Amino acid sequence: MTIKRSLKVALILAAGVLTTTVLDTTNVNAAGAHTHIEDYNFSFEGPFGSFDRAQLQRGWQIYSQVCAGCHAMKYLSYRNLTSETGPGFSEEQVKAMIADYVVVDGLNEDGEMFERPATLADHFVSPYPNAQAATAANGGAYPPDLSLMAKARSSFHDGVGVTQFIKGMGGTEYIASLLTGYRDAPECAADAE
Repeated sequence: MTIKRSLKVALILAAGVLTTTVLDTTNVNAAGAHTHIEDYNFSFEGPFGSFDRAQLQRGWQIYSQVCAGCHAMKYLSYRNLTSETGPGFSEEQVKAMIADYVVVDGLNEDGEMFERPATLADHFVSPYPNAQAATAANGGAYPPDLSLMAKARSSFHDGVGVTQFIKGMGGTEYIASLLTGYRDAPECAADAE
């Protein structure tokens, strides 16, 4: 899966329904991990799959307003948002979207780092200056980088290769199941607060 495809998948999944309740743990394996993964029929799966530009643009909107507060996408550049086979924003739209982003760049004449406005060639700006700051801001848990999440989880299911090609089971199903696999907390949990 290329980085462009990873961006598309991340943006589509960000457009899904997100809730903030307790994870349903009805199917837990021996290690205590949630194992129930739904088989979704995404439009981009299979050899003839295609991406829906409106979904990709909505996914960018959700990522930039919700996910980007904690999660980086350091392997993607803002120019990926202008891809004809991706979100398809115009260069002017992307420049307007990133106008407020500041990038810490290389050394100036005095040998010091300096800040400048982001350009299309820059990688997505991280919400934290380093991993330690991200971990400290999130109660000791490092928020994972989302740029390659679908690719990293591509072989989680009952096989690789043919199963992923025919059924489309892979990292996208893992992420969608994670984002939509939440349920309301039981009443006894409300009493504990």
